[in-house]
Amino acid sequence: TKGRTRVLTDEEFESIKVQLRDMTVFKSDKYRATPQAAFRQDAADIVELLSGTGARRAEVTTLEWPQINLKTKTIHLY
Repeated sequence: TKGRTRVLTDEEFESIKVQLRDMTVFKSDKYRATPQAAFRQDAADIVELLSGTGARRAEVTTLEWPQINLKTKTIHLY
């Protein structure tokens, strides 16, 4: 079968980001982070980084602090 390529619209992508971030709200105790909420926040951050850089999933999930420059807001992928 022949596949097709589909690209998310800007609105669809924004909706995904909002939904991921909304999932991080703490339902039981709004001042106590849960592991699930922290994971969802990390997932939202990774999705945003992947889409904004074109980096591959493995490049982002294996980043180490020496590759990140917070002052210049850059990451070095290799």
